[in-house]
Amino acid sequence: MKKITIIGLTALALKTSLFANGFAALLYAPGAEGKELGGQQFDDTNYIKLKAGTIGSKSMEFGYYADFGFTFNSTNENGTSSDVKYNYYIFNAGPTLAISENIVVYAGVGVAHQRGVYFNNGEEFTTEDTKTELNINGGAMLTYGDYGLVAGYDSAAKAANFGFLWKF
Repeated sequence: MKKITIIGLTALALKTSLFANGFAALLYAPGAEGKELGGQQFDDTNYIKLKAGTIGSKSMEFGYYADFGFTFNSTNENGTSSDVKYNYYIFNAGPTLAISENIVVYAGVGVAHQRGVYFNNGEEFTTEDTKTELNINGGAMLTYGDYGLVAGYDSAAKAANFGFLWKF
């Protein structure tokens, strides 16, 4: 009984403080830039982002967010394996600001770790060379009730990303 009470109180504390007015979002970046790495030019790529944080409950109130983006496959737009593919692993964090009841903006800073992927006889290999860059990102969320839309931009990948959010 004590364990259940402690777990319940911990969950309540998180709900009311750390994640009061919380949200989670799933985004997709279809046009991330492929770059040169180790003397090889890589194809453009795509990645998904998972974003979570808080949204101010009233106008001009701050919250916070963190997100993680990653390249999730090594196929090109035709659904076949690309000869060369650029992979991103992006982490960002920063503040959110409720402009109104339904409009929230965010801006943050983070890192983008990058590597190249190539294929030889159907087998996937990664480059020994990697690149890590500063990433600045920002965007806006349009909410209605418990759901919403998100649009953002990552500077390291030179990519816009779009998705859906759920408020809890």
